[in-house]
Formats: sequence, C-alpha cells, structure tokens
Amino acid sequence: MTHWNFRLVRDVAGNTARVRVAEVFYDEAGAPWAYGHSEAVWFDGDLQGDGTDATDPTASVRRQLEQMLKACDEPVLDSATDFAGTQPS
Repeated sequence: MTHWNFRLVRDVAGNTARVRVAEVFYDEAGAPWAYGHSEAVWFDGDLQGDGTDATDPTASVRRQLEQMLKACDEPVLDSATDFAGTQPS
C-alpha cells in the first residue's frame, strides 16, 4: 500500500445497492487495492495529563468531513470490480 483516501464505494447484495464513504487503499501503481469496511473514526487525538483532549475535536471532525467531501468529486468505485486486493479490509 502506498497511500489512502476517502472514496465512494458501491456494494450490491441481491436487489439492494449501497454506497458508502470508505477508506480506500492503493497499490504502488496507484490502483485501488482494498477498502475499509468499518466506520470512520471521527476523532482520534492525544489526551493531556488531565485527561482532556490535546487537540480540538471539532477541528479534527471538520478535517475528516472535508476529506470525505472530496470523494464526491471522484468516480464511484464498485466493490466487485475495482479492487485488486482483498476487500473489505
């Protein structure tokens, strides 16, 4: 894996289609390799000695949402055909 970003990924099960925002991982050639099946972590920050957040959780969530919105500018990936590796991760 060389990098990752958020992308829209389409899953089909029977007569139901679902599009999710997923963490997509790419191989060395830049092709989608795998995607995360779990929900995104909205805030993952360090705690100070008194147990309070060392960074602003609101700013962290805002950055995550801004990255997720960029996924809407890219083509939707199909879970059955667009991944070279094992999915979901």
